[in-house]
Amino acid sequence: MSNTAESATEQTSNRGIFASYYTEDEIADARGVEKPALRKERKRGTGPPWAKVGRMILYPKSGFRAWMREIEHKPSKNKTAEKET
Repeated sequence: MSNTAESATEQTSNRGIFASYYTEDEIADARGVEKPALRKERKRGTGPPWAKVGRMILYPKSGFRAWMREIEHKPSKNKTAEKET
């Protein structure tokens, strides 16, 4: 297991009151991006909601899920079917 994975695992198991939050590492891994990309989003105000507690950056699980729903691509209507009617 890599140091980053071990660190994220330790953070997850020891979070206690922060159990309803994802860590910056977890969000980066889940989205397949590097942490600097998350930092840019926070600076621009374009990413998921987040909180800073001490030096920790945390993402509320409910806020992250809501943000994912907001950015979902919805299927467009079938234009061929519209022309036939």
